[in-house]
Amino acid sequence: MKKIALTQKVFVDKDNSERMDAIDQNWLDLFHKCNFTVELISNFPRFINKEFLKSIDGVIFSGGNSLLSCNGNSPERDA
Repeated sequence: MKKIALTQKVFVDKDNSERMDAIDQNWLDLFHKCNFTVELISNFPRFINKEFLKSIDGVIFSGGNSLLSCNGNSPERDA
């Protein structure tokens, strides 16, 4: 079974002033169909499972917010 790490975008809920890590559910369905183990990568490095990262077979940098230097809006994703 392949172990894959997957980055997430920052979703901003303006109605509640909440900032959330998010990933389209289709990614998880794809990994299930491929029989992959997936680790969702937090946009806060302190929450990343570093032991899992030592044993992964790949990383998918999913689309998401632009870097601040490119007029983006999520400094946590830059980290």
